[in-house]
Amino acid sequence: MAEGPVDETTANDDIPPLELQTKINEFEQEQYDVDICYEGSSKLENNWQECTKYPGHKDFIPFTNFGLANLPDRFRDEDILKLIKNLACLTVSLQVAYTSTDRPKYHKNEPYPFAKHAGKDVLRVGSGRVWNVYRNDNEGIPCPCSLCKEDGLETVEWGRIVVLTALHVVFDKSEAERTKCQLGYNDDRCNPRVLQGCDVFKRELDSDMCVMECITHDMRLLDVMKFTLDRYKELCDTVSKNYSTDAEERVVVIVSHPHGLAKRVSIGQLIRCEQLPNSDTKYTYTAPTCPGSSGAPVYLLGKRNASWSTHHHSGGGISGNVSGVGWLG
Repeated sequence: MAEGPVDETTANDDIPPLELQTKINEFEQEQYDVDICYEGSSKLENNWQECTKYPGHKDFIPFTNFGLANLPDRFRDEDILKLIKNLACLTVSLQVAYTSTDRPKYHKNEPYPFAKHAGKDVLRVGSGRVWNVYRNDNEGIPCPCSLCKEDGLETVEWGRIVVLTALHVVFDKSEAERTKCQLGYNDDRCNPRVLQGCDVFKRELDSDMCVMECITHDMRLLDVMKFTLDRYKELCDTVSKNYSTDAEERVVVIVSHPHGLAKRVSIGQLIRCEQLPNSDTKYTYTAPTCPGSSGAPVYLLGKRNASWSTHHHSGGGISGNVSGVGWLG
């Protein structure tokens, strides 16, 4: 993806009838898989224990326990397992500590999520995946991160880790700057790498897509992420040759951080692939998700060009869980 300016988004900020305002809390709870924690991250475990969407979370498989036996019988393939594990290594947990005052109150005549928290320091958690990495190859450009600026440093060895997530998780630069991105949060014993968000590279309101930048000074981490991205692409190409999305059993895999906790894998079936203009699509599926799963990568097994797909989990409803609008079918 070539770098460029953030897309300007437009929103319907007209206030609908007053009776809709009383439904904002209910609408957010039913439609979006972001976990809100008014008392901070220490209470996320409580949200997991008290979850009403998927009590017990029996279909959320801990990443460190995931193996061939967790795949449907006809898909117990080492390449598929490796693909899912590489995708999991690209999956991140996002902790957003601020809500932008620029969030629209309403969009398409519906309350826009979390706009009621505008200007407040209320923690919400979601997921995302590493989309690309860039090294700073121009030694004349110092690191733009807030820590270097505050300390008056001109660090020249730095790079960007670009994360794809849902726009309702991270809306703009003001929210990105207050976002912690955790890499490698695989289980409760690990010590995840924490990156600070820096900017929003691209956003699309109707697609519910956000591409956020994080800054790192760890060149080895950039190399590891680049290797994982390349390996994921290779595995996507291999699997797409052997498994078609036209098959009767269309498997959907989601890797996320439900309730902001350690990484889980969930598997389900594709219910519907909605065709949209410009060859974009939107998925509806049975793969289980929970608050904290918004922004997580959605992989349709066998899909061509899957490594470049931007499908990410957006929320749920009566008809099933749904992705944001994605490129490449």
